[in-house]
Amino acid sequence: MKRKIDWLQFGQFLKLVVDLFTTVREEFKRHKIGPEILEWINGPGKKFFEKEWLPTLSEEYLRHLERERQKSTHAPSEHLQVDPRFTPITTFEVIVPDGYDHATRLDTFKAAHESEFRYGYNQNITDRNYAGATTKLTPGRRFQVEAFQITERVTSDDCLTFLKGQKAVLVGAHGATLAYEQAKEKLPKGRWSVSFDEKEALWKDADGYHRVPGVYRHSGGGFKFFLGSFEYVWFDVCCLLCFRDLPLGT
Repeated sequence: MKRKIDWLQFGQFLKLVVDLFTTVREEFKRHKIGPEILEWINGPGKKFFEKEWLPTLSEEYLRHLERERQKSTHAPSEHLQVDPRFTPITTFEVIVPDGYDHATRLDTFKAAHESEFRYGYNQNITDRNYAGATTKLTPGRRFQVEAFQITERVTSDDCLTFLKGQKAVLVGAHGATLAYEQAKEKLPKGRWSVSFDEKEALWKDADGYHRVPGVYRHSGGGFKFFLGSFEYVWFDVCCLLCFRDLPLGT
């Protein structure tokens, strides 16, 4: 059986390799070191290389990663769609954890956290109902999550258009579980934070409504895992959760 390749992670790995090679090359140039270094490293200079030069190289590489992270996190806004109906109010990061299984995520999350949702947990947020998610998450994938306050009445199509203009990854219910599990204290208080997916990927209830998942954080504390309706409009008590990929290694 052939294993499906995650081309996004493969591309991020290649970038990591290229970045590391670039750092080594620049350090060699800065110290005016040529190919003869390889013979020296394996001979009389081995201890010095391991104790003195390698830590310096590691520190420089970590600084390089931090610069790359800053460039990604603070990308110029002119590359993203601006819409006055959506105002950014908070940003945080999440990572898909080790051991994450997309096929069973929603049911295992419910078993682990349902009792924590003081204001309710919609029983229809299940792996069966959301099996058709657009994005199948894999361990190690990192996201910057930006919450946008909705400032006036908008439709779900308006929300999707805005998210796509923000280079968002549509992660639906699965993304909402990550936001709660890793950053619930950063979700806006008194707001219904919605995590969209494509309409056809959403569970359709008996009345024909496509249900959009999200997390409500009460102003006085406590949470609710809810389902809104794609066919309804969204008001200023709601926020959009915008998930953007972060490069590997940030």
